[in-house]
Amino acid sequence: RRANRFITTTTNMQQVNDIDLEKTQPTEETDDGEEFSSGFFRGTCQKIEKSYLRLTSAPKPEQVRPLEILKLALKQVSTRYQQDEDYPYARNQLKAIRQDLTVQNISGFFAAQVYEAHARIALAESDFDEFAQCQSRLIEIHAQPPFSQIQNDLQWQSVIEFSAYRLLYAIAVAGCRSLEAARALQQVLRTKSYLPESTNTIPIDHALAITSALNLEQYQTFFTLYHSTPNSGAYLLDGLLPVLRKRAYLQIKRALLPQNKFISLNRLTAALGFFGQHEQCRAYLISNTDGAFLPLLVERNEEN
Repeated sequence: RRANRFITTTTNMQQVNDIDLEKTQPTEETDDGEEFSSGFFRGTCQKIEKSYLRLTSAPKPEQVRPLEILKLALKQVSTRYQQDEDYPYARNQLKAIRQDLTVQNISGFFAAQVYEAHARIALAESDFDEFAQCQSRLIEIHAQPPFSQIQNDLQWQSVIEFSAYRLLYAIAVAGCRSLEAARALQQVLRTKSYLPESTNTIPIDHALAITSALNLEQYQTFFTLYHSTPNSGAYLLDGLLPVLRKRAYLQIKRALLPQNKFISLNRLTAALGFFGQHEQCRAYLISNTDGAFLPLLVERNEEN
């Protein structure tokens, strides 16, 4: 399942090398939308597979793969990960590809494809440090040509997908009312404002709905949205589930206990985000709540 997500959806950024690289050199654009800095060399290495090593000095052309070889390298690592889900191998190879892009100052659609692919696989493997690095670089790439000049809906989809991830990541790491979430929300709204009217914005709309549900403490709405999260966004929300289930439980308890009311297991299962998984809900109540209160009440009124 993780591999399929990686293949089919084709903090400050930490540099992938130890040397400073200028990003203000004049650029030239190829026919396929890739950009090179005219102040940087082109690699000549023909190895498709190359391990990642931190640079401690200026790289030599024979140590760096050119664009056409990097495209083959991305295809190879994608195919292998789909087959065996070997994350350490995929992570190492993708970091090496990113490094070769960086030292040649290659940007554009292929660079975005590399960072997007690495970000998705990092999400599936819960490697949020690597995801954050990729996300930071993608913010820069998506703000530059050719992305700033794209016109059709298909080309916008990766921008929309990762704008939604930025908001969900800020919520997961810092909370829905944090400064980070507020900044991410502004960026998402700004992105949505300049999209063509006919563009499919479901990932952004979904992330905005999740933000609203959390701000309003509508936990059952959040759980419903969580189960329908587009693309790989659910991986960013997984860590919130224990905390939000506890809050939902306490919210229900405060509403029911003073009036000695009952709630059925069916309703409670949905309210805590288990959605039909009654045994998991029952086990959760026994293990994670304050004992007999809700488990006893649901047993006495199971049919409602």
